[in-house]
Amino acid sequence: MRTDRLPSRQTPKRDMLWVMETAVIQFLKSFCKADDGAVTVDWVVLTAAVVGMAFLSYVELQNNTDQVLTSTGEALLTAQDYLE
Repeated sequence: MRTDRLPSRQTPKRDMLWVMETAVIQFLKSFCKADDGAVTVDWVVLTAAVVGMAFLSYVELQNNTDQVLTSTGEALLTAQDYLE
């Protein structure tokens, strides 16, 4: 067992530092074990991915729709020339 980590009864300041160090170490251990925030991060990343895919799908559909509308309009104008 390491004796340099044990509290010294000679100085109250050193005892207080040892207690604070122990408290910080305990807090860090419990913080590392907790996984409550990990689930939230997973949902945020998943939602962002879904929104990104929806946006990309919208852009691609808009481009294809513009091409179809242009082709249809040109076909109608060509057909109208034959009808007159």
